[in-house]
Amino acid sequence: MSLVELLLSRLAERIASFSPRWSPANCFAAESVFPEPTPALDRFCTVAPGEGSFDPAFDGGGPHVLVERLSIVVTPFRQSLQEPSRTQVNALGEGLLAEREALLALLLEPWDPRHEGRALLVEPLVPKKSLAPQLHRSPQGLAFRGAGIVVEAALDRGAFL
Repeated sequence: MSLVELLLSRLAERIASFSPRWSPANCFAAESVFPEPTPALDRFCTVAPGEGSFDPAFDGGGPHVLVERLSIVVTPFRQSLQEPSRTQVNALGEGLLAEREALLALLLEPWDPRHEGRALLVEPLVPKKSLAPQLHRSPQGLAFRGAGIVVEAALDRGAFL
């Protein structure tokens, strides 16, 4: 398992233990924000990688100071109960934005994930962006609304080289 996959999995585990509405069955690390195949659940949450960059402090410092600033997208989804012909997002009525706010509160709490006794992160998670509610359709014909949060994680790659 890569360090990025490990970090995503640990964050999904943390969210799953946060509230009775989340569990390992409905909150998980995923390759993309809207997973394929889509789970046949009325509610789920994905923890997916976004784009990243390597810290400029690495320049000349050697591999042991390498930090990857990785975007992580945490997105709660709710199955849409509206008629398939409607495409207007009604996230307010489905409680989606309230779920996103609860997840944001959790993401702001101190967290020190470790692997082999060493810290994975060199800084706390930093919220960067909230994503507008969007309608997604699964190949199975189900409609889901999602509203994500983008956080930045400073992954300490140098500690594991």
